[in-house]
Amino acid sequence: MSLGELFALADTQSKSIKVFESAVAGAEKDISVAKNAYLPAIDFSASATYNGNAWVSDRDFSNGQTFASPHFGNSFSIEASQVIFAGGSIHHRVKELEAQQKIAEWDLAAHWQEVYFLLTGYYLDLYKYRNLLTVYDRNIEQTLQVINDMRARESAGIALDNDITRYEVQYQNLQYKRTELVSSIAIYNDKLVTLLDLPPQTEIYPDTTLLHTPRSQATGRLPATSPAECSPAEQEPPNHRPAQP
Repeated sequence: MSLGELFALADTQSKSIKVFESAVAGAEKDISVAKNAYLPAIDFSASATYNGNAWVSDRDFSNGQTFASPHFGNSFSIEASQVIFAGGSIHHRVKELEAQQKIAEWDLAAHWQEVYFLLTGYYLDLYKYRNLLTVYDRNIEQTLQVINDMRARESAGIALDNDITRYEVQYQNLQYKRTELVSSIAIYNDKLVTLLDLPPQTEIYPDTTLLHTPRSQATGRLPATSPAECSPAEQEPPNHRPAQP
C-alpha cells in the first residue's frame, strides 16, 4: 500500500476527519438558513367546522325548541410578509456565519494535515521495521549456517567449543531483537488500522518501491524532495552481521 492510497483511505474512513467535515457542512446549512430571512414569508391556514341544529329554551330549561342552522363552515387565510428594514441584523448574522464556516474549513485543513503527518510517520516506521525484520531474518539464517559450519569444524578438530558458544549467544541476541521488531511492527500496524478505522485484523504492507519513487508521485500531496540514497534494507545494523570463520 502506497502513501497516496493511505491518504485516500483516511479521507473516506477516518472518523475524526468526518467530524470536521460535518462541522463544515453544518456551517454551510446555517448560512443557508440565515439567508432565508431575506426571502418573503407566506403563511397559509385553513379550517373546517360542523355545527348541529340550535336548541333554545327558557332559563329553567323548559319550553325548549329546535331550530335548523347551517351545519358546515370553513375559513381560509393567507398572510405574506417581507423584511424591509432590520437594522443590518440579517446581513451581520450571515457574515458571522460565513466567518464561522471559514474557521471550520481551516480546522478541517489543519486536521487533514495532522492526520496525514501521523499516517506518514507511522507508515515510515512500519516500513523501516519490516525492512529491518528482513535484515535480521537474513542475519539469523547466516548465523545458523556459521554455527553448523563451526560444529563440523569442531568435529574435525579445527575449531573450539568457545567459538560455537560465541555464535550461539549472537544467535540468541538476534532472536531477541527480532522479537522486538515483530512487536514494533504490530504496534505501528495497529496505530494505522485504528487511525483509518479499518478492521482490527488488517495487516498493512508498505510499498517496497517507496524510497525509489519521487515524493510527489508517492503521495500525490506532498512537495517533491530528494529521495533517500538507500533503503533501510540495505543498511544492516552494526555488530549483528555474523563474522566469517
